[in-house]
Amino acid sequence: VTIMDVSPRATAMGGLTLGEATSDYLYTNPAAFVRGEQWVYASVSGAVGSKLLESGRPYSISSSVGVTKWGVGLMAGIRYKAGIKIPKYDPSGVEIPGKFIHQMDRAIDFGVAYNPIKSLPLGFYAKYAYYLTAYGRNAVAHSFTAGASYQHRFMTSDGVYNHLLTGTVEVSELGRNFSDGKTTVLHLPSNVAGALSWNYVGIAGSKFDTTLGVQGRYFFKPEKRSLMQFSIGGEVMYNKLLSLQVGYQYAWRDLSFVGCGLGVKLPYFNIHFGSHISLAKDMPRHNFIGGVSFEL
Repeated sequence: VTIMDVSPRATAMGGLTLGEATSDYLYTNPAAFVRGEQWVYASVSGAVGSKLLESGRPYSISSSVGVTKWGVGLMAGIRYKAGIKIPKYDPSGVEIPGKFIHQMDRAIDFGVAYNPIKSLPLGFYAKYAYYLTAYGRNAVAHSFTAGASYQHRFMTSDGVYNHLLTGTVEVSELGRNFSDGKTTVLHLPSNVAGALSWNYVGIAGSKFDTTLGVQGRYFFKPEKRSLMQFSIGGEVMYNKLLSLQVGYQYAWRDLSFVGCGLGVKLPYFNIHFGSHISLAKDMPRHNFIGGVSFEL
């Protein structure tokens, strides 16, 4: 079960999912949209990955909506991921040849963000997620996430804000593990994370925007997961239209990879293609993911 959804853009940037490294604020950093200029936010996105040998081709769909007023933001969303099949076992635990179970992960998300002092660019957020997965058998889980985000805008001598520094820390996926009502089927990937990102928005005479970010994540319950992950990535956008992303993720237990990607930004629509090259010997060498998102 992949709890933390990674978009094609985030994959290309080495797995960056916090701060300004991703535009999906409502999931990864709700405190960021509280300080925006809009009061209603909505997004719908879909992604398809490359085929993983006999396991199938994963795909995901997500949507979210958020409203903000007077420094308080509320969000709700749904996520759906499928396309992967896993072997089926008989009651004694023996694999049944040629029989598979199609895995489906579903989540319902709710979140709240609060910016207590308007003049201070510091926001706090909390999220709750209800998960339902078919991982050999149906199981549910409840998780909670809490974090804080600080943003500082730098002004040029002519009074234009074109530099944005964002720092985010969070403790995520705490709560009840996946259970079928009798036993624990899977553990939540409980972790603590921190990220720092810098954005440069080109002013008059410049056609390039730049984003750089770093992120670290440590897992408390690392069953079949890396104990620690460190990501670094960047993006260059030309003329507010075309973008190029590169990134690298270092992870214990041979989960390191190099990422790259391309993006096109259109009015209300974003199209991204990402790829990561695994540095582990026992993992698929190449993995591609493409996605389209609509944002209001």
